[in-house]
Amino acid sequence: MIAEKRSYQIIQGITSLGLGGLSIVLSMTLQRSGHRPELLSLFFVIGVTMIFTGDYLINLFKMPVTPEKQELASYLGFIAYGAFYIGIAMSRLLQFNHLHLHMPPFLQPIWIRRGVAGIGIILIAGGIQGLWMLWQQTPQEEPPE
Repeated sequence: MIAEKRSYQIIQGITSLGLGGLSIVLSMTLQRSGHRPELLSLFFVIGVTMIFTGDYLINLFKMPVTPEKQELASYLGFIAYGAFYIGIAMSRLLQFNHLHLHMPPFLQPIWIRRGVAGIGIILIAGGIQGLWMLWQQTPQEEPPE
């Protein structure tokens, strides 16, 4: 359970804050570069989500938090990481058309983009699986008869 490991929470919180800021900066700097507005909106929403989950995991302001909510924030952060990687793979940031490098076929930019997207899919699946396990652990209230 990640809620019991404070060092993991701090590392994931710092990573979330950094990648969230990077995602927002990407959405702002890529506005005039011809990228689709949907992709820019995706980067912005992912950035805001990562910043909020990172702040909740680190808990700098000593707000009252519960371990269950921190675990929920952790799994939402995993989903946001995965969406960030898929957004990077969908954008033209990893296309090196102006460089003619003599690389082996498995290192061509299309394979790098597919690998990054694969990592994103795995992170999203892990986050969804964690949310599912968290939902299964919560006690279900029976309706009054």
